[in-house]
Amino acid sequence: MSKEHEPWDIDTFRDVVSWIKEEQDKIRERLKDYVEIADIIIYPEGEIVAIHKGYSEAFGGTVFEVETKTYIKYRHYTVTYMSIEVGGDTPIYIDVARMCDVYTDGESFTFILYFDPEAQARIFLKKILRYDIEE
Repeated sequence: MSKEHEPWDIDTFRDVVSWIKEEQDKIRERLKDYVEIADIIIYPEGEIVAIHKGYSEAFGGTVFEVETKTYIKYRHYTVTYMSIEVGGDTPIYIDVARMCDVYTDGESFTFILYFDPEAQARIFLKKILRYDIEE
């Protein structure tokens, strides 16, 4: 969707994005023991793939985006969505993060996936304005 079709002004959008980022930073501070990941895929056959993204320098200082995957055979997992609630007669929720606790036979892993603040801001503003565009 192009920005010219968005019914809100850019300052409102930036304010909401900043607010979501602040909330994510609060969560990061509280949950610094969780490994931050870019995505997680959970297969019902008992395997989880946690995808990490980062950057690596090589070839004379050129920076490359690097994606690594961690494969875990799990016995059990829990997923918790972390949201901001905006009150009112009908509360609106904005998802800011998803926490995954993964348990194997011998150990456990904790991951956190932060949602894209700009995408969540658009979803929130659409809900606020009751503006629903099919994408």
